[in-house]
Amino acid sequence: MLLKDRALVCDRYLKEIEVRIASDRRRGATQLYLDALLILKKWMEHEVPDEVCFKRMLAALVRGQPSMAPMLNLANDMLLALEMGWDRVFQKVEAALKGLSESMDRIVKAGVERLSRYGCFITTSYSSTVRELFKGIAGVRRVSLVVSKGDPFAHGLNLARELSDEDIDISITFDALAPYLVKDVQAAVVGADAVEERGVVNGAGTFPLALAARHWGVPLFVVCSTDKFLPPLLSRYHVIKDESVELDGVEGFPVVHRAFDVTPVELVTAFITEKGVMGPEEYREFIATKSVSGYFHSLLEEY
Repeated sequence: MLLKDRALVCDRYLKEIEVRIASDRRRGATQLYLDALLILKKWMEHEVPDEVCFKRMLAALVRGQPSMAPMLNLANDMLLALEMGWDRVFQKVEAALKGLSESMDRIVKAGVERLSRYGCFITTSYSSTVRELFKGIAGVRRVSLVVSKGDPFAHGLNLARELSDEDIDISITFDALAPYLVKDVQAAVVGADAVEERGVVNGAGTFPLALAARHWGVPLFVVCSTDKFLPPLLSRYHVIKDESVELDGVEGFPVVHRAFDVTPVELVTAFITEKGVMGPEEYREFIATKSVSGYFHSLLEEY
């Protein structure tokens, strides 16, 4: 294939990444991660392997969703695989697709085993993984759940609505009151957008909930897949993106808003993942074994 033709083919895939992934502000990290894998798989099955195009796609995935930890891990894993040849890259994509389909089931299983001893929970923000976990727990025992509404976007309320058909006693509370109500529950459960050196990145309201849990002696569990775990050399490229917000009745005052906050890992009782339950020290050991490609920085510099 001529160099010009190969460039045109690559541009077609880059456009698909822009449309399906970079411009998407509605779907979560899991679905976008799946789309990224499917695009890479299609390229490998139908096109002549081209290192330049492959790296351009990886860079586009990272730049398209810089706040999504799985995209950073995907790009890094693909670079490490590329060092071992195209066969290894294809195997890695196939393994990631298979692992993604099994990950949620493993997380829910581990979570039900660990958390079904509790009957009363509190949560904040929105997480599809947390949603599926509570469905699983409700399948083995009666559950009551306090949900912090999550203003101004009402992410917590959205979670409550998606659980409204389950056998769960759900109540909604104001964000400012949620930390005080931690004293009345048996466990706090939250998701994560990323877990890195700074701590657990999740919807705003997680940090005060974690502080309250420590104060009241209530365990705090973070439920997420390990593709949300970022080693230090990758976390520097993770961008915590805030959404714009307008508040009524505050004209004339600057509005301080963050869509996410960061909770120190030391406040977490355990991480519930597809690889099982990890305490903070086990999490650090896991991160320490994660390899980072020496080409990752140049990927974003050159492409």
